[in-house]
Amino acid sequence: KIQMFIALFYYIHIILLNLKTVQSSDSVSVSNVLTISSWRSVSCSSSGQYIYALASYDNIYKSNDYGSSFDISYESTKPWVTLSSTSLGDIVVAAAYNDYIYVNVNYGNPETWGTLSNNDNHMWYSLSISPSGEFIYATDNNNKQIYKYTNQSAQSELISSQKDYFLTRIASSNSESYIYVTVRRGYIYKLDALIDNRSMIYKKLALWTGISSSANGVYIYAVEETGHIHISNNYGLLNSWSVYSPIEGLWSSITSSITGEVVIAVDKLGTVVRSIDYGVTWESFSTSLKSKMLTSVAVTNDIYNIVYVTAYNNHIYTLQDPNRPTSSPTINPTTISPTINPTIIPTIIMSPTISNPTAKPISSVVNLNINLFDNMDFNIPAIDTNQYRHFVGAYGGWFLSGTISNRESPYGISFPYPFGDQCVILQSLNYIYQNFTFVKHYTYNLTWFACGREYNVGSNTVDIILQNVISEEVVALNTFTPPTAIWTSYSITFSPIATSEYLIYFQGKLDNSIGDASTAIQHIQIESISSPYVTITIVNALFGTSYHINDGIDVTSTVQSLVNTQLSFDISTATLGNPSLDGQLSLWITYIVDDGTEISIWPAYAGSIVIINRSNQPLTIISAWFGSQQNVLGASVTSTVQSLLVEHFSIGANVGNFGDPQGGMYKYLWVTYSYFDGVQNTVSTGEGSYLYII
Repeated sequence: KIQMFIALFYYIHIILLNLKTVQSSDSVSVSNVLTISSWRSVSCSSSGQYIYALASYDNIYKSNDYGSSFDISYESTKPWVTLSSTSLGDIVVAAAYNDYIYVNVNYGNPETWGTLSNNDNHMWYSLSISPSGEFIYATDNNNKQIYKYTNQSAQSELISSQKDYFLTRIASSNSESYIYVTVRRGYIYKLDALIDNRSMIYKKLALWTGISSSANGVYIYAVEETGHIHISNNYGLLNSWSVYSPIEGLWSSITSSITGEVVIAVDKLGTVVRSIDYGVTWESFSTSLKSKMLTSVAVTNDIYNIVYVTAYNNHIYTLQDPNRPTSSPTINPTTISPTINPTIIPTIIMSPTISNPTAKPISSVVNLNINLFDNMDFNIPAIDTNQYRHFVGAYGGWFLSGTISNRESPYGISFPYPFGDQCVILQSLNYIYQNFTFVKHYTYNLTWFACGREYNVGSNTVDIILQNVISEEVVALNTFTPPTAIWTSYSITFSPIATSEYLIYFQGKLDNSIGDASTAIQHIQIESISSPYVTITIVNALFGTSYHINDGIDVTSTVQSLVNTQLSFDISTATLGNPSLDGQLSLWITYIVDDGTEISIWPAYAGSIVIINRSNQPLTIISAWFGSQQNVLGASVTSTVQSLLVEHFSIGANVGNFGDPQGGMYKYLWVTYSYFDGVQNTVSTGEGSYLYII
């Protein structure tokens, strides 16, 4: 009824051209902007009084009264892509694709818009203005460039670019030393514009859709489209990242207050989550926007937040903390007219990180058949030809406590090396390590080359150790002592017992009491050679009254799509289509798995549920209940369902399997289960129906 009232109220006021704010019971209001199909970006001042939003091929809108009303700030139907505003809300910048960057320095006054430079027409993709308004950064994904505009620099100049980086999002602090960017299907990088330095700070391979930072650059928050929320509490240093994963949301945007204390993330299914303690703990902030495709989010600076959200083909929404005081401060605008001219920062390329004895290398997820060892031939840090140097710190993805040797250095390692001109040397108790996330039930292959020192006491013995970062459990993978003067290749396989972040150590074993035993290592690689996942190929699927094409409809492609994308689906006309036939409808499925085994399930009766297991590992039943009211009326049947799964492709929701805990009552079967990787799902079906597992 509330939703019907909101809809009726909204459309009546559209007709009257006098839109009011509609307030629902959970402090969600619809701002008075007409429904627009392509909302792209929203930004607000720290107080929340000034709000700016734009839509592609529409206008730029503004509010100066906390979203109670909106007016057109810039009337121009350009292909807008993004906008950003200062903490005061006095300056707002907006970018249009294959167009210019537009700026307003007077609180969005419609009369004071202009372009930063008439020479800078680019394929703009992302944009960020520092909270103070001193710096503006923008990415051009045609030339793969990052531009910086300040009030000190001259006209921008284009410099050479790294053509294989597609820059998706950018976040800026008040310092030129802390600018953060994401690469599409890549990693997260930090730029230091003062010294023209760029370095990878987070080697998590993902499809990044949002990044935000505090004004001082200390706190960084990023979201991946089909994954988690990633948090750094120390300038993105290699050991400062953590992951929050309440659910694997289809995240579309993330934002933080200027202090970094408040963080809001939204996804394409209407999820809104909040942290008010720098990303340490999280909570659901609103459930009123479920099913809406949320595209952008902005937040105020205090913990009694006001949050502004845009939704595709919908409205701008205002979400308020129910504990927020009723009065709001008023900020009187003043006209500020800085001179902003462009300069440029080179696009991202790989480079060594700054030496830091306490830093750990970044973490990576090792996927099937992909080598993700950074700097596997130890070309970073580069040293002079025919020399060697000892290093302690993070370099090129490794933490080094060892020696880098170049070509025919006096260290006494046989040259030429197998790959390139540099190698790492572990003398006595020296060590190196790098971080990875390994997945349970995967099998990984680790390979490397090694050579012992030609003189002194010869080769060092080296232990290869796998340490679980979370549990601190240590597993010895291998011990080797290579021959001297000969480069020898090595290979081992291992399977982790848990999905977790791990350190892989190469640790020298012989101390100096026996002399300077040394082993050189190069070309360390790792790849997964087997996976618990299987491919399910639907050979044919028919939905009808019998297994005959004249008695049903071909749903092969529909079922294949469901198998590829869902954890389960119901056998119904809503899911599979309506064959318009009288009689009992059923689903006939024939499919094959990776090893060529062909399996058929038929007839699978309408009203039943199909559970999809795309792995070679069994499902784990967390809980199961058979009765008229889950966990209240009926009986627990968890162990029974688990045992039935061992030998059956289907489980009937009937008294034959579970007894009759409520004689004469119509009952349901509820089952909550998990996959080998921890993902959970809950399904339910009525008495007389089935659960089918493929």
